[in-house]
Amino acid sequence: MKPLHERMPVILEASQIATWLDLSSPPAEIKAMLVPGPAALTEFACQAPRNDQPPRPEQPSLF
Repeated sequence: MKPLHERMPVILEASQIATWLDLSSPPAEIKAMLVPGPAALTEFACQAPRNDQPPRPEQPSLF
């Protein structure tokens, strides 16, 4: 995932989504979902076509 993003995404099974979004879910149950994704993950989708490109190098700070 590093070529796409510097942080690890959360990859949920469909059956986990409601629990993940439920603010009353026990923290231990949410924490149990935070596991590395499958090593063979080969398909992904971006929300916008402009995101379908490799990340740009870090830009210098303006300050």
